[in-house]
Amino acid sequence: MIDGSWQRTSPFSVVFFFGRAIKQLAGGAMQMAASAGAVVVALQSDNVGWALLAAVVVLALLLATAILRYWFFRFVVDDEGLRIRQGVLKKTHLEIQFDRVQGMDVERSLVDRWLGLATVTFDTAGSAAREGQLPAIPRTFADTLRQRIEQQGRSVAPEGADDEAPPLLKLGAGDMVRIGVTDRSVLVGLAVLPVLFQAYGRVAEEFATRAATAASEELLALGLWFGVLVVLVLIVAAIAGLALLTVASAFLRFHDFELRHDGSAFRSRAGLLTRKEVVVERAKIQQVSVAQGVIMVLMRRCRVKMLPATSGAASEGVPVGGQTLNVPLVDVPRLVDLGARVFGEEGKRLGLCPDDDAFRAISPVYIRARLLAVGVFPALVGAAVLVPIFGALGLLALAWPVPVLLAAWQAWRRRGYLVDDDGLASRHGLFGYAVDAFLFRKAQGATVSRSPLQRRKGLATLTVHLASGDVTVPYMDFATACSLRDYLLFKVESSQRPWH
Repeated sequence: MIDGSWQRTSPFSVVFFFGRAIKQLAGGAMQMAASAGAVVVALQSDNVGWALLAAVVVLALLLATAILRYWFFRFVVDDEGLRIRQGVLKKTHLEIQFDRVQGMDVERSLVDRWLGLATVTFDTAGSAAREGQLPAIPRTFADTLRQRIEQQGRSVAPEGADDEAPPLLKLGAGDMVRIGVTDRSVLVGLAVLPVLFQAYGRVAEEFATRAATAASEELLALGLWFGVLVVLVLIVAAIAGLALLTVASAFLRFHDFELRHDGSAFRSRAGLLTRKEVVVERAKIQQVSVAQGVIMVLMRRCRVKMLPATSGAASEGVPVGGQTLNVPLVDVPRLVDLGARVFGEEGKRLGLCPDDDAFRAISPVYIRARLLAVGVFPALVGAAVLVPIFGALGLLALAWPVPVLLAAWQAWRRRGYLVDDDGLASRHGLFGYAVDAFLFRKAQGATVSRSPLQRRKGLATLTVHLASGDVTVPYMDFATACSLRDYLLFKVESSQRPWH
């Protein structure tokens, strides 16, 4: 298929475009839940016929749009890169050079594997999202594209790279359970429940009232202690049900997870129903982010994200692009080896382990600043507002600084930074840990900022701007922050290696 002529993808790509149209229409999980609730309410009303007719019309329009998008979708591949033409009314022309590709995803659903197809997604420097997609192309053609991209990366890879290296990491069924019990995505799903409850309106409220009344009467009839036992059993069952959902989600996303490193690129494969393969060139990784929640601290496990350019702000924890390579579970010894492979000869002493003793603490003035901003001022305002309304009970707002002080002290204990000759690692967190590490030559810029309190105490906040987001070290010595900024910029200017 690499003959320089314009081609179409498989007709099965209509399914891809149809699914994408539905996702765009839904606009996210919250709106989808609200729409589902609205449909249920409509079906329970007298306008069932109109509701069904509207749903059929919408689906027909989406299907027609998907067919048109497939018909007008063309692509051509040559020795330099890929060109895509698409659009029905609004025409777009996209050119992707192989040497600009930061990463590549290959997704294969059950139907894709049965038909020998795959969907390929590219991420390039200079784009904040998935820049190009080829849906429903032959798997062999997807492998050819991947080899072309890897050839570009091997021009800077070390000699002797082993193309058939054994996996660095393989995750089994026990690891899926660990991933599930440490996954917080179920909390996001619980946020949908109020939207559904609101969509049902009065019907749901009356049902909940009747159920609660009947349950309370039955529990009282059984006796106080037996009723308490039943409630506890129900709570444990609900928690176990949520845990099973998260474990099932982990099996769907990360079943048979493998991570490989061939010297020039990292490659992961995972998925139960839809197999997803992510390839990120080592030379194009901008930073490594490590997360370790409370349960993971007890398990001595971590999550790792390798962020290429435009993958999103790691400091916010929400990567934007689709080519971030995620390692959902790794132990500390493998974490050390993984960091050495990502940074190579540079950053040998750049720590990724959250509990590394080499991290330097920031100034304890950080605690005072958080206490004043989040604790004292809100408490005074809250007391001033609540006392006229609730009387003496409003004075309870003055106790708010106590938990804020404890949280600020804990966050200060977690804060720290580690610097070596070639890179920096910033650590933060509250109950768990998070570490963001990068090489100086990857930086796009650095700024030193100071609040009034920081100026009085001789402190400053260092913010390093990367193509994958910002990394911040607050409340460090002002002179240290300035010297570190100047040294960082010197390393950027003097480095002969590309940043991507």
